Amino acid sequence: MKQPKRNCLETKECVGCDLSSASLRSSNLTRANLQRSNLRNANLFEANLGYAQLRNANLQRSNLREVDLFHAYLMGSDLSVTNLRESDLREADLTGANLTGADLYKANFRKANLREANLRKANLLFANLSRVNLTGADLSGADLSGANLSFAKGATLNKAELCNTTMPDGVISNRDC
Repeated sequence: MKQPKRNCLETKECVGCDLSSASLRSSNLTRANLQRSNLRNANLFEANLGYAQLRNANLQRSNLREVDLFHAYLMGSDLSVTNLRESDLREADLTGANLTGADLYKANFRKANLREANLRKANLLFANLSRVNLTGADLSGADLSGANLSFAKGATLNKAELCNTTMPDGVISNRDC
């Protein structure tokens, strides 16, 4: 993997940068401005991106496993087929983000905004989606087995898998078990 330019990441100001396939494992990028940057295939395993600006960034096929994205801004970003297993996305804004086919196993989205996000065929097994805004989100084919959707709003779950899923009203669904 290529290494990014040092000055770009030291200042945490990298708008529109090409960081594709970069190795940023365990990096501290809190409050970094990476809007419109290309991070496709980047390795950000265990990185800290809390409060980072990632609007309209390309994060396709990146490794974001166990990443801290607390209160990050990911509006309109492409996170399709991305590994976000066990990541912290609490209070993150993912309005209009593309998470098609993303691996979100045990991800924590508590109080996140997923309004109009594309979550088709996403793996949301055991994900925490409590108090999440899912208004207009596409969850068709998503696996929500064991997920917590308590107090989530705007969820349309007609075509999602719901085995042992805690629904917005607190009832556990066994529809697809």
